[in-house]
Amino acid sequence: MGDGLWIALGVVCVIFLAMALAMFRWGNMKEKEYDERQVLARGRAYRSGFVALVVLCILYAALSEAGVMAWCSTAAGCCLCICLAATVFALQCIASDAFAGFATAPRATAGLLALGAAVNLMFGVMQGLDGELIVDGVLTVWSCNLMIGAMLAVILCAFLIRQHRARKAEEL
Repeated sequence: MGDGLWIALGVVCVIFLAMALAMFRWGNMKEKEYDERQVLARGRAYRSGFVALVVLCILYAALSEAGVMAWCSTAAGCCLCICLAATVFALQCIASDAFAGFATAPRATAGLLALGAAVNLMFGVMQGLDGELIVDGVLTVWSCNLMIGAMLAVILCAFLIRQHRARKAEEL
C-alpha cells in the first residue's frame, strides 16, 4: 500500500481522535461525577490493571529470556501485555459502573469504541495483506493494531452487555 494512503488514513484517525476529545471537553460527553463507591471501584480497577501489567511484563521477560517468546517481537510482546492489562482495567470498571463517559453518553461511547476497533482492525488486516504482520515467523510491531482492535472490540462487547442488562433492570 502506498505511503500516501497511510498518511491519509493517519490524518483521518487524528481528526476522529480530535473530534472525540472535543466531544468530551466541550460537548455533551461531560465526565460524570463519581460517588464514593465508584471512586473506590475505579481505584480497585486501577490496581488490578497495574498488577496485571506487572505480572504480564515479568512473565513476558522470563519467557523471552528462556527463548519461548521467539515467535513475537519485543514491541509486539509489550503491546500484548499493555492491551491485556488495559482490558482488565476497562472490564473491571464496566462491571462496577465506574468508567468515565459510559453513563453520560452511552451511544457516543459505543460509537467511539466501535470506530476505534474498526480502524485498528482495518489497519491490522491491511498490514497482514501486505505481508508485514509476520516476518520470518515472528509477529512484528504491525500486529499491535490487531491487538488494540481486539481489545476495543472486547471492551465494546462488555459495554453493550452492561447497557443491555441495565436497561432490562430498569424495565423490571
